[in-house]
Amino acid sequence: MVDITTLGNGIPVLLEPIPLYQSASVGFFVDTGSRHERPEQSGLSHFIEHMLFKGTTTRSSADIARAFDLIGGQFNAYTAKEMTCFYAKTLNYHVLQALDLLGDMLRNPLLDPRDIATEQGVVLEEMGMVEDSPDDLVVERLIQGVWGPVGLGGPILGRPETVSAFDRAAICAYLAEGYTAGTLVLSVAGSFEREAVLERLEQLFGDLPPASRRPAPVPPVYTPAVVLAQKEIEQNHLCFCFEGYGVGDSRGRALSVLSNILGDGMSSRLFQRLREQEGLVYTVYSFLSGHSGCGLLGIYSAQQPGKEEPAAFAVLEELRRLKREGVEEEELLRAKEMLKTSLVMSFESSHARMSFNAREYLRYGRVREVSELLEELDGVDQALLRQVTAEVLDGQKLSLSVVGRLRDEGFYHALKV
Repeated sequence: MVDITTLGNGIPVLLEPIPLYQSASVGFFVDTGSRHERPEQSGLSHFIEHMLFKGTTTRSSADIARAFDLIGGQFNAYTAKEMTCFYAKTLNYHVLQALDLLGDMLRNPLLDPRDIATEQGVVLEEMGMVEDSPDDLVVERLIQGVWGPVGLGGPILGRPETVSAFDRAAICAYLAEGYTAGTLVLSVAGSFEREAVLERLEQLFGDLPPASRRPAPVPPVYTPAVVLAQKEIEQNHLCFCFEGYGVGDSRGRALSVLSNILGDGMSSRLFQRLREQEGLVYTVYSFLSGHSGCGLLGIYSAQQPGKEEPAAFAVLEELRRLKREGVEEEELLRAKEMLKTSLVMSFESSHARMSFNAREYLRYGRVREVSELLEELDGVDQALLRQVTAEVLDGQKLSLSVVGRLRDEGFYHALKV
């Protein structure tokens, strides 16, 4: 059971005690991500995540690393479209030290101009890694194509010209705007002493002035797109997508069932057709990308040049068959059971539960019980699945991204469901 409380200034604190554990995970979540950036700020959320590891007014970056190693702690951070997270996992008797270290990073970053210049070079190299990872690049280009180049559609890492222009003033202004009592959510799960944790969090964050929560962002307009990128690589990478649903939409659970049937696991339709029957691919899968007010259903495959055409035809034939014939009851039950198993097993670590609780609160203002999520899956029936299939697999909203050695670009523009 998650205990939801607040600090004196209104910052939410989510506490889930798990007494049988000997460890605990702590996470400081910020309701700030690449979706909240203006064009000239593209990549700033991610850049700040990097900079908070570069030292504080009392600790160097090496001091931070040594301090975490001294308590045997695992620590890291990530930036997403709609949030940034700083987290650590330690044995239960080191929880307060982990809170101190993460709190120092968030509250007292040094932001030395020399470190900023160094980290700009690091992030530019990170961008190069994405350019050399076509499986990532094909999805990123597609998202930019359907949602536009800024905000939710913009790259989390930013662009070379924006990242190269960041300075200390821009970083400080963004921190003042985006790292407030109104954007923070503090989450702890595992074995810990409740009152000691609350007291330490109050010491670390209680002096922040109260602030209101962020309003829900305006969803971007989904615009069907075909995005093609020539690249001299061994395989051609394809990614189809359709407009899906935002997080919290009542149809979202049915869409997860549809995605599972299409391309999640060895029994899925696309795996069986493209890999097992026709030998066109090694990798094919479907995925969901859900955000506040909007979402996508995607289908990815990688194949040698010359095989992308039969692979694309096979994907589209399976989509048409699904729309025309629906699914067998056994297929529906199997997908629901796979999703329920995955859901329950994902909660078997303190880190997973800490993260889930914070994401739930950021999205819904509450934390749903696992039983509620399982009931939602049980509620997906044939009628709802047919409705969602018809709504999402809309030929007018088909989009496609391809990265590789393309020969006939007109072929991709002519594809239809």
